[in-house]
Amino acid sequence: MKLLLFLCLLGVTFAAQPTCEIPHGHDLTQLVDGGFARMDTQPKDDKVTTLEYDMIIQLDDKNNDSCVSFAEYHNPETQALYLEVNQKMYQHFNPDGDDCLDVDEMNAQFGKIDKDGDGLVDKHEYEQYYTNLLKHLYPCHGGAGK
Repeated sequence: MKLLLFLCLLGVTFAAQPTCEIPHGHDLTQLVDGGFARMDTQPKDDKVTTLEYDMIIQLDDKNNDSCVSFAEYHNPETQALYLEVNQKMYQHFNPDGDDCLDVDEMNAQFGKIDKDGDGLVDKHEYEQYYTNLLKHLYPCHGGAGK
């Protein structure tokens, strides 16, 4: 009986652990490459300017209210990703929680991605930023957590 009780408690404990289902390997590469390719458009030169970065808001802002809601952020291009990843990423980019991701909030991130401060984000900087961000958002994968 004690063994059964112990196993039940053990099962409840493990069931209560947060899931850590995040992209890795090929899925992570596709996520990073796809995100970078979406921004690197004018011209397609393996560098993203702040103007290109800001264009994502305009692309995703389907109702033209100058902000991207979570419903707009979790769009057909990103729905193939894990819902939980999209939710955590959106919360990260929209720290005030007003369900309105705007250009100012995006620009605050651009400076963090542009490590060398040259006003351009290359694919390596973008990849490093997002890999570190996922580790931060998912501490069960070796990151520091929020």
